Amino acid sequence: MRTQRRIIAIAALVLAGSGLAACDGGGSEEPSATGTETPTATETSTPSPSETTAGPATEIGEITPYNENGFLNDGWNVEHSKPEDGEAPADCYESAHGTGPNTVTCGPTAASLGACWLTEDRMQIACLDEYAVGEQNLKHVALDGEAPAETPATEDPIPLWVELDDGSTFAAVHGGAWSPPDGYLVAYSRADDPETLEEILIPDDDSAPIFDQSEDLWTVTVGEDGGQDVATKTVNKVWYMAGRVIPEGPDDDFSPEIVNGSWCPTPDTEGNATHGCYTIDYPNVEYEDGETDEIVAVSNDGGVLSLDLDGAPLGLYVPADTALDESGMDGVEDLPDQERIWNSQTVTLMVRD
Repeated sequence: MRTQRRIIAIAALVLAGSGLAACDGGGSEEPSATGTETPTATETSTPSPSETTAGPATEIGEITPYNENGFLNDGWNVEHSKPEDGEAPADCYESAHGTGPNTVTCGPTAASLGACWLTEDRMQIACLDEYAVGEQNLKHVALDGEAPAETPATEDPIPLWVELDDGSTFAAVHGGAWSPPDGYLVAYSRADDPETLEEILIPDDDSAPIFDQSEDLWTVTVGEDGGQDVATKTVNKVWYMAGRVIPEGPDDDFSPEIVNGSWCPTPDTEGNATHGCYTIDYPNVEYEDGETDEIVAVSNDGGVLSLDLDGAPLGLYVPADTALDESGMDGVEDLPDQERIWNSQTVTLMVRD
């Protein structure tokens, strides 16, 4: 689901190991992928492939889902869903692609969790689709145990995404079965065109880094899976994962159970409340028409609670004496003297019955 647009006047609202894939899917040996210097100047911007040709220097960017306070930046979406195949392994460690703290890799390479951030809830992480270069979507992934409270930044990060001079984009690989040219391992595979077998390579004897940074315009060695020819190409842009500050979680008096009780729509939004009133006995939700649902994710969003069902938001719990920004409420009158649950997707304001 797409997370609600945050309307409180506070900012709204993770994994990349550097596994390099060996010939014939070996992938068990992971030679050092060092050779890229920790970026000293980064561009904090929406990650999107460039439409221009290579300039005089490789551009360094950051993927920044979260603002300086640790809440979701505008334009980003979060999907909450129940795990279909069980929880992911909770053995999380610092990402190879993060320039700051709390970017993580969790579980084996088969878990396909290559680019994630820690969250306020240590039982889940927020992850990118590694091959969706430029998309601003995160998916909360449930873990089978607690993730670390925090992780440090890696000392020598390598980019998660790479764009070459022809506009093609690549994502870092984390294991997998590959057949690179003799003498090489696969460091990045093609992201924008999965049918293309082009790869960014690194010598299997670690005799050279992935990125040649001897000039301002970096170069890489590319080849084709199953082939033997290699060539040198220049790099337009690379993206690292920005770190994240973990917001403080709610205290004992502000736990999810605070939403328990009966809720009904305000008179000017009752026409939008499909199921009418509902009663919450966390995590269960029972509607007055007999339908039931379950809250699958709760996050502290700067002093309010974001409540998510499986595939849709229930709403944003706002305590009394905290005002909503009525400019984002489509004409609905706020009632700041009461506790509310505001759903911006259905334009429904619920108050305690």
